[in-house]
Amino acid sequence: MTRTDLAYVASSTLSMLGNSMTAVVLPLVVLQTTGSVVSAGFLALATGLPQFLASAVGGVVLDRVNRKSVAIFGDVVSAIAVAALPIIAVTSGLSIGWFVAFGVLSAIGDVPAMTAREALVPQLSRATGTRTESLVSAREGLSSVAVILGPAIAGGLMALTTPTAALWVTAATSALAALAMLAIPSPLGQPLRSPGADGLRPLREFGEGLRYLFIEHRALRAVTLVAVPLIGGIGVLQGLALPVYFTEIGRPGSTGMTLSALAVGTLLGAGVYGAASARARARSFLVAGMALLVAGVWLLATLAGLAMVLVAVALIGVGSGLVSALFGVLSLNLSRSSMQGRVLGNQNALTLGIAPFATLGVSLLIAGRGTSAGIILTAGVLSAVALYSLLTPSLRRQALETPATGPSPNSDSTPSLSSVACGSAQS
Repeated sequence: MTRTDLAYVASSTLSMLGNSMTAVVLPLVVLQTTGSVVSAGFLALATGLPQFLASAVGGVVLDRVNRKSVAIFGDVVSAIAVAALPIIAVTSGLSIGWFVAFGVLSAIGDVPAMTAREALVPQLSRATGTRTESLVSAREGLSSVAVILGPAIAGGLMALTTPTAALWVTAATSALAALAMLAIPSPLGQPLRSPGADGLRPLREFGEGLRYLFIEHRALRAVTLVAVPLIGGIGVLQGLALPVYFTEIGRPGSTGMTLSALAVGTLLGAGVYGAASARARARSFLVAGMALLVAGVWLLATLAGLAMVLVAVALIGVGSGLVSALFGVLSLNLSRSSMQGRVLGNQNALTLGIAPFATLGVSLLIAGRGTSAGIILTAGVLSAVALYSLLTPSLRRQALETPATGPSPNSDSTPSLSSVACGSAQS
């Protein structure tokens, strides 16, 4: 990788690390400040809706504005929002209103920054000569590690220092992510516009993005219908089912070990995709990834002790790492350059919008029928998604088995997935 590539991956990892730390520090600080569990829940709800809206609307912005600038702006906004809390704490004092206000501001910055980095990949790959698959697999793998390290670092800071110090460190991480983005040349972030697109209104562009994703492009629709429930299902296992299970058996500390196994598996899967994608068809990674993921989640449903759970989540991690990296490339290469911001924004918005409802539904089932029932339901959903991904004609023909011909992923016509099928995303 070039220095520009390394700066991109470092910025993405630091941003994800800051976001995952914020997700832990803010609720804990709210609990320590207000003493109210309801206030912590209200903060999560209050920040969830802005994230959904920012992701959907941000896609339109990314097809109009320099993506590097959006990423930097989002991280700076997030850093300022978090850093403002300890300042207010020593001046006027914190209340739930301040937490909500700056939590919303942080959420508004985080999501467009994340989507902007995803949309930067095609131009970055074209300029540096690094394959799209390598960039996406490195980003996905290290991001999974950041998601696990973030809560651990946040928890350690809260235990060893003060809430104020933890907030400052979290803000500094987001600021460093913005600084790393400065190493990327600004022209690489400039979006490509379709002829006559400058006269379109933002609302109309948003509608065009939805129509393009769900009506006009069947292969992209199939990718989205697989990716969104896949991410949601794994999120339910990671954020709900596993913590509940280990709490029930009196070993809550094992949750961290299990999530670390999931992160290591994800890093391994993404690494294998990045290293081997030049020599294997995209369909091979999908079949292998889905097989490992489904086998892992059904093995997890047995809840046959810590050792079996660790093996199960490792399999889930490897499978999801393969599929997530593949689908990250598919989403970019299947979409027109002038639509990439809206495609990625709508996909992220769907994920953010569905995840809370999926978690709520499974939590109700676990409360009534037990943890195993919740995991079995999740395993059934993921199995259906895997079967759909392997059998749906539009995805199979257009995305996974296209021969090595067709336009570049960075062109403004709808590209084929020739670059993915052959393992090369270079022009």
